[in-house]
Amino acid sequence: MPLNVYLNVNYSAAQKTTIETSLNNAKSEIETVIGNPLNLSVAERSATPSVNANRESYVRDAIENLAGLFPNMVGEEITPSRAAALWQFRNTNEGYIVRLKAMLDILIDASINAENICLKFTEDMRKNAERYKGRNVNGADVVWDRLKGLHKQKAAEPKNIEV
Repeated sequence: MPLNVYLNVNYSAAQKTTIETSLNNAKSEIETVIGNPLNLSVAERSATPSVNANRESYVRDAIENLAGLFPNMVGEEITPSRAAALWQFRNTNEGYIVRLKAMLDILIDASINAENICLKFTEDMRKNAERYKGRNVNGADVVWDRLKGLHKQKAAEPKNIEV
């Protein structure tokens, strides 16, 4: 969907409280399950072998089928029940991650839309100030002085949103 040029929304105080409380409760509940949260570095994330699309069917088969049929093939370090619990944990997390990414996508898009409208508001105000600053229109000089640098080139400030 393209930008909504008519966007005119804000959260009520009650909605902010509900969202904050829900997010805090979800985070606390996840930390209760996991214990000390993991904080893998980018290097650790990329260096740690995990399940990808090619490996998923093999891992599923080993945990859900083969371990029960051939217990003599199970390694000593990880029990079938532990692997099954962690597989279920991983699969549940995959669903949560999809939902969180969808919510993040909505929030990012709506924020970009809101920023675009706010920028247009500021640009219109700057343009009016520039037009009226020499005509003795009340506030034009003040607004122009405060907004004249709006389009000066600065080093790009990338939005660093990690998903």
